[in-house]
Amino acid sequence: MPRIFTASDYWFEMCADILVQEGNLELTSRYWVVGLGSGFRTLHKLLQEPRDITGTAHITKVHIGKYRSIKVTTVAIAGGPIYTEWVVALAWRRGVRAMIGVGLCGALDEELEVGDVVVPTGAIREENTTQQYVPREYPAVPDYRLLRIVQDVLKEMYPELRTHYGVVLTTPATFVEEPDWGRRWNMYRVLAVECEVSVLYTLTYLANIPCIALLVVSDHVTKSRPYEELKKLEPLIAQNYEKIAKIALETLHRYAQARE
Repeated sequence: MPRIFTASDYWFEMCADILVQEGNLELTSRYWVVGLGSGFRTLHKLLQEPRDITGTAHITKVHIGKYRSIKVTTVAIAGGPIYTEWVVALAWRRGVRAMIGVGLCGALDEELEVGDVVVPTGAIREENTTQQYVPREYPAVPDYRLLRIVQDVLKEMYPELRTHYGVVLTTPATFVEEPDWGRRWNMYRVLAVECEVSVLYTLTYLANIPCIALLVVSDHVTKSRPYEELKKLEPLIAQNYEKIAKIALETLHRYAQARE
């Protein structure tokens, strides 16, 4: 199989320096939880004895710690396709064994409510980053071993969470979203819109890194709601974001146990 990430060593080293202290990827573990445009203040708090190993940039926050019996790295990054590409490329360089993305999304399906959880079982590649790697027809899908574990963990830890499985839309533009636009996509049973999942799924699959994403609905595209009303729901969104992060950690732990 040809090398996926063909950039120069200089570019890898520069990006690693941005992500991790002294560009030393060996400071990170083999299991990563990635906050997709989120988690800067929260992800590391779920680890035992977290240690800040963030590099030079302000667009990321990286910690190493433990969850039960495994070492886990939390990586909070700015949102969007390019930063997701960076993280996957560096995870490939590090030899990461599994990765779970946690983030937020806007609902397109009227059955979804703010605070619900979406587990993307596929993503529409409307962004243009992955076109540089594979043809448009190439699917963006999660690792199904991780999906099965996520389903089990969700039922055991948080059976009360309203959870939806299905297709999401990954877009590079957010200021074109409006109700009619959302309804057109929902005609094809697209559940939600976000900015990272298709890049995460496509590139981790190419890099042979098992991966899945978990999202919390933070707003609704097809059902317009006043900003003040959504602000009141921020505690619920934060609470459920922490829950999906805990699900991600438990999923990695079980995956690691089965693998090792």
